Amino acid sequence: PKAANKHKFQMIQHFKECLKTTKANKTEALQMNIFASILAGLKGMVEEKANLTGKEVITAARDLVESVLTSPIPLLRCTAAESLGRLAQVVANDQVTADMAQKSIDYPKSATDVASRTGHSLALGCLHKYVGGLGASHHLQPSISILLPLSQDAASPVVQAWALHALALLADSGGPMFRTYVEPTLTSLLKLLLTSPPTQGDVLVCLGKLLQAIITTLGPELSVYDAGVATARSNILIATSIMQTGQPQVQAESILCLQQLHMFAPRQIELTGLVPRLVKLLRSSNLSLRRAAVACLRQLSQRESRQICEIVSSEANIGVKDTHKVDHIMAYSDSGLPGILFSLLDQEEDKLVIRDCKETLLCLLGTLASENLSSWINLCKEILTTSSD
Repeated sequence: PKAANKHKFQMIQHFKECLKTTKANKTEALQMNIFASILAGLKGMVEEKANLTGKEVITAARDLVESVLTSPIPLLRCTAAESLGRLAQVVANDQVTADMAQKSIDYPKSATDVASRTGHSLALGCLHKYVGGLGASHHLQPSISILLPLSQDAASPVVQAWALHALALLADSGGPMFRTYVEPTLTSLLKLLLTSPPTQGDVLVCLGKLLQAIITTLGPELSVYDAGVATARSNILIATSIMQTGQPQVQAESILCLQQLHMFAPRQIELTGLVPRLVKLLRSSNLSLRRAAVACLRQLSQRESRQICEIVSSEANIGVKDTHKVDHIMAYSDSGLPGILFSLLDQEEDKLVIRDCKETLLCLLGTLASENLSSWINLCKEILTTSSD
C-alpha cells in the first residue's frame, strides 16, 4: 500500500512476466501466490484508506485481475472476483467501476462456458459489495437482469450457485434500492426450491443465503400489514418450510432465515412448532444444525424467554433425565430448557455453540431467575453434584 506508483506498476509487470515464463506444472501455484498477494495488497490499501491512482497502474492491475476471471480453477476465479471488487474500492472512480461492471454484464451474454459465466457473475457481486449500493446503483438493474437468468440455468448447477451467491451480495449491498426487485427474485427463488433436486446442496444453500438477504432488505416492513408485504411474508415462510426437508446444511439455512424473520416480524414465527424442533437439533450430530439451533434459541430468549421455557417444559419427550452415557439423552433435562443447555455445555466442543449456549442461559437467568430462584439454585447444586461424582 505504501509503495510508489512506479513500483506498483513494476510489480504488476513482473507478475505478468512470471506467468508467461513459468512451466506449466507450476502455473497454478504461482497464480495462487500472485493473486493472494494482490488481494492482500488491495485489502491493505483499504485499511490504510489509500486510493490507487495513475491510469497506467490501474489499467495494468485491472487487466491482470480480469484475465483470471475465466480461469478453470474455482479458487482463482473467487480470488480474482474479490480482487476486482477491492480494486474498484481503492480506485474510487465511477467511470472505472462502470467499465468493470459493464464488462462483467456483457461477458456472460455471449460466453457459454462455466468458468466465464461463474467468474463474471461473482465479479458483479463483489463490485456491488465493495463499491456499495449507492456507488453501483446504476448497474443494479442490468446486473440483476443477467444474474436472475443465470440462476435459473438448470443445465449447470455450478452456474446457478455462483449466480445465486452474487444475487445475495447484491441484495445485501443494495439495501432499500433492491426493494424493487424483491418480488421477482423471491418468485424465482421459490421456483428453484421446488424444482431443484435435493442432491444439489450448493444451489439450495445459496438459495437460503439469498432468502436471508431478501429478509434483511424488507426489514421492518415485514411487520406491516399490507397486501404486498403479506404475500412476501407468506412466500418466505413457504420457502423456509421447503428447506426444512433438505440436507442438514439446507435445514440450517432455513433456521437462520426464520431467525432473521423473527428479528423483524416476531409475530409471524410459530414458536410452538419451532422451539421443540430447535431443542431436538441441539442433540444433532451435524455441527451446522447445532450452531443454527442454538443461535436461534439465543435470539428467541432475548424476547420470549418465558414463552420458550414454557414450551420446552410442556414437551413430554424432552422431560427425560439420565446420564450422559445414554445416546441422545440430556442430563438435567427435567429442569427444562436451562437444564438442557447446561447439559449441552457438558458435551459440546464447538466454540460458537458454547458461546451462544452461555448467552442464552444468561438471557434466561436475567429474565426468569427472580421469579423462581430456588429452581435455578437446585439446578446448579445438581450440576455441581454430578460434576463431583
